[in-house]
Amino acid sequence: MTKVAYTAGLSLRPSRFMSVDLAYCYVSSADPERTGSYPIYSYPDGKLTDVFSGNYKLHAHVFSVGVGFSF
Repeated sequence: MTKVAYTAGLSLRPSRFMSVDLAYCYVSSADPERTGSYPIYSYPDGKLTDVFSGNYKLHAHVFSVGVGFSF
């Protein structure tokens, strides 16, 4: 799947000894909807038993916070 990610970040220094980092990332699939399949083999003979398939979409919101102290 081809993915597209948009990111943004910000660093704040509320005091001389402390820093706060904020970040955001949005990830989505380049295709509006994707169809995929995956073969399932039996164990131990290795014969094809079934095919798992489905339609899927991808959207993810990722937030992060970092705090740093310097002495």
